[in-house]
Amino acid sequence: MLLEGLQGVGKMLTAEAVADKVQQPLYAVSVGELGSNLATAEKNLKVALAVAASWRVVLLLDESNVFFEKRSSDNLVQNSIVATCLRRLE
Repeated sequence: MLLEGLQGVGKMLTAEAVADKVQQPLYAVSVGELGSNLATAEKNLKVALAVAASWRVVLLLDESNVFFEKRSSDNLVQNSIVATCLRRLE
């Protein structure tokens, strides 16, 4: 599920409500916690997905709007991280 909107419109509250409705804990991971280089970000996302699956939780990737920003040729490292993370999420 993708929740998009300005700060303060209730995305986190909606994620909490979904977790409550399905009676599963909410596991929130900020995209910033994944790391700023390709290998670290991919490894940390893989761990977060594995933890979410084994604990049977609702996983919230907070601040994931970075995945949907327009890519630019100025920041190839960021582009690589985004592409790798999106591929892993599929």
